[in-house]
Amino acid sequence: MLIPALAVVSILLFVLLALPFTRALAQQFLQRFFIGRFEAVRATDPLSETPGPNAREPQPVSDLNAAARLLGFMPRFPRLIAPESAKLSVGGPRGARIRKINLADLTRRLRRVGARDVSIPPNWEGIEIEESSGPVLIAEFGDNMFVQLPPNTMVAPAGFPITQFIEVYCRSAGMSADQARSLSSKWAKSPALLMLLPTDFQGEIHDVVLASGPGVLIKNTGSQQQACNWCPDPSELMLMWSAPDRWYGLKGPMTDQEAINLANSVE
Repeated sequence: MLIPALAVVSILLFVLLALPFTRALAQQFLQRFFIGRFEAVRATDPLSETPGPNAREPQPVSDLNAAARLLGFMPRFPRLIAPESAKLSVGGPRGARIRKINLADLTRRLRRVGARDVSIPPNWEGIEIEESSGPVLIAEFGDNMFVQLPPNTMVAPAGFPITQFIEVYCRSAGMSADQARSLSSKWAKSPALLMLLPTDFQGEIHDVVLASGPGVLIKNTGSQQQACNWCPDPSELMLMWSAPDRWYGLKGPMTDQEAINLANSVE
């Protein structure tokens, strides 16, 4: 009786997967990191990405309550902006983006930037680093934009030396050994989204401390349009900051103080 036998196996599998010790065993094969801050440096992203399977175009919404139904949480909003004056939409979730390590490609990039002193463990071949991102609130007001989303998470195989990977990743992006070592050490203590700006980016980058958490302010002081995602265009700035349960961003032709005042008014 093949069908009953398969049914019994399916039931047993379901029961086993539901047991606490089985779930714990599965989790032992992964390590999860919550990305709680931003780090901006001039470099070139050396690893390709694939878009998440759940990515979708932003969907217009009438108000914050309608946005909350799509987001799964009630968004906070700058009190200096009237929500009804902003064009609101909800995008994503983008799902999981996979960075798959290719030793030959990574070695070529290391050589191209002159990092010939870096050795890559052979067992890194094919390792997948998964980064997941949730739905995002987008609020457009004038020429400016405010965004809000849950913090990203990063998942790697258990035992994989993520700090060493971050250091190699930074070296392959053209950073010096000291800079890569410093960034990876900071990442080990407090995982960060590495915002790699083009090496020819003309602008200012500096850290800021806001009422809700730490952030980084990036200002484009040149005349070059930037192709990177969310890079500020000429005469624009971008302010990204984080709270324990949220990421926030502001972008537009505003002054540093205007951006900081808006960020500090989020409630």
